[in-house]
Amino acid sequence: FCPSNGALRRLVEADLVISKGGFIFVDRRHFGGLMSFWLTVFPVVFAIRHGTPTVIYGATIGPFENRASRCLGGWVLRHVSFVMPRDPRSAHAARQLGVPPERLYEMPDCAFSLAHLGAKRSVGLPAQLGLKSPFAAVTVRCIGTRVERDAFLDRLAQTLRQVLDRRLVHHLALVVQYSGVRAGDLRATNELAVRLDDRRVTLVSNDFSPQELMVLYSSAKFIVASRLHSAIFALVAGTPAVAFSIDGKKTEGVFDSLGLSDWVLPYPYFDESVALETISLIASDSGSARRVTYASARRARNEVTKANEALRAKVENILNARGAEQCARPANFNIESGTRASATRDSRTSRF
Repeated sequence: FCPSNGALRRLVEADLVISKGGFIFVDRRHFGGLMSFWLTVFPVVFAIRHGTPTVIYGATIGPFENRASRCLGGWVLRHVSFVMPRDPRSAHAARQLGVPPERLYEMPDCAFSLAHLGAKRSVGLPAQLGLKSPFAAVTVRCIGTRVERDAFLDRLAQTLRQVLDRRLVHHLALVVQYSGVRAGDLRATNELAVRLDDRRVTLVSNDFSPQELMVLYSSAKFIVASRLHSAIFALVAGTPAVAFSIDGKKTEGVFDSLGLSDWVLPYPYFDESVALETISLIASDSGSARRVTYASARRARNEVTKANEALRAKVENILNARGAEQCARPANFNIESGTRASATRDSRTSRF
């Protein structure tokens, strides 16, 4: 976030500022991480400082081990108007940080609301990509040291070879879920393809929209995902997902909230036999796994709808109270000069 007078003015004049980010309020163990966190939340802090209502929407929170990280994150969360963590673990962490219950509402990941856009099953798209049914989708994201990346890719390649050799599926689609310049998946996906070196493996690097990805995943027998939102897209489409837990506890939190914690595997060092057994159980009874998946995703979608309704009601109350307060004590802040008339100090900032 690079502040300018125009951007700051919009924050002050806004009726509401919503921070939508799943992986902000987490442990930052080094100075660079703390600075990154502060720059990311600066718009929210600025809005708080000038009395604009603020909401943290669909966020992973904690766990915290670093004291500075916990203090900074806790301070922001205690001062925003409403906090909506996206899983039970995050809600518990928010309570531990001192967020009042009346300003806390647990919700599933908001990506589950994409279900209403319709992820229709399609036999055409897999055929266009040269995929033979039944096929499994695989998404690859790697973090950590080179040693950790190589260990993960080696183990994943060995597991997927067993999946093919046991004929759990006929084909694997290695899907590049995110192809951004920074932290993109193409390099890691290519490295996995090289390790597998099998004609039954197809690299899919098309620039698909979320809806197109859901169409593709809906046709898969299952997905093996190290991108959390590829797993969520698959679940939304009714396809079972085995997910690797990357970036702290956010994957465990999301899958715990769905009752699917047995489908989560550790990263980067996972037991290949456990991974193969988990995949085999899903593949051998795909009908039952799909029913469980569909029920979990539908429940999550309904809970997101309820959370949005709760947010709407909360925001209406906040804005009504803010309107009454502004009528009683009008602000006298000049964003161009950055000064506030001392004789008419806005009471909304008195808590600071």
